[in-house]
Amino acid sequence: MKDKIKNNPEEPQVLQLIQEIKDGTVPAKAITKDSRLEIVELMIFQGQDAASIAQFLRVSNRTIGRDLIEIRQKNAISPSPNLVKVMAGEFLSLTQQRVSHLMRLARSKEGSLGEKVNAEYLAHRVHTEALQRLQSLGYLPTQPQAFVGSFFHNMDGVDLSKAIENLENEVLDIERIEEINDDPDPDIQNNLKRTKKYIQNLKNLKQEGGEDENLK
Repeated sequence: MKDKIKNNPEEPQVLQLIQEIKDGTVPAKAITKDSRLEIVELMIFQGQDAASIAQFLRVSNRTIGRDLIEIRQKNAISPSPNLVKVMAGEFLSLTQQRVSHLMRLARSKEGSLGEKVNAEYLAHRVHTEALQRLQSLGYLPTQPQAFVGSFFHNMDGVDLSKAIENLENEVLDIERIEEINDDPDPDIQNNLKRTKKYIQNLKNLKQEGGEDENLK
């Protein structure tokens, strides 16, 4: 039985094998070491503890301990510039997907005003944290003052000022709605405060970065 399973080129996938062990159609003692390692890795990922896995596979806790060491060694990675690029690219791609999803929620016709404001704020927060992470990985400057000066020097001042003005008008519109609301939403109030702070930070950065004639 053991040799039959070991030499079978169509060895069941790990989930099927686990089910067959549960059903008793395949004895736990009959599986190969490679299959056992796959099962151990999956069950650990699912939140099972080593003692439960040892009992399920009819082996000792020490055996599972050795398996876990081997699994960790197999999955170990070495630092490399290419790995950083791959992980950074994947991270940026996922971040862009999340921001796009949140912005769609913020612009959706469905949902309450509070939910839309929250989606808008979360999109900004995800984007900001992504920039900070890329900065820590060396993909963006670590001295924001120099970066801000260069950024605003090359920006179209009219567009930047208009963007700030539009954002301020949106805040005013929401505040007017909240003033006539008998039951103001605390989340909206908190997000309004954060947005005002964000606007002020933009103004401060614009001033610190140096205004050209178009920004005056």
